[in-house]
Amino acid sequence: MMQDWILMACSVAFTYALIPQVLRNAKNQRCDLAWQTLILTSIGLWVTAGVYYSLGLYKSAIITAAAAICWTTMLLQRIIWE
Repeated sequence: MMQDWILMACSVAFTYALIPQVLRNAKNQRCDLAWQTLILTSIGLWVTAGVYYSLGLYKSAIITAAAAICWTTMLLQRIIWE
């Protein structure tokens, strides 16, 4: 499906843009993002990945899950380094 490729490409771009933030947080052992941003984005991305999977958009589901992992990692960084 063409929609799967388009959604996957967007999710790849978002995840790629997020990786330097995760690495910078790890280097500085600090995460300055707001709790609401971290929690709601993490949950929203996991739900979105599940919906994509249930619709048969497997490529999008995998990449969106990768973005959810990045956001969940930043949430854990905030919890650990608070």
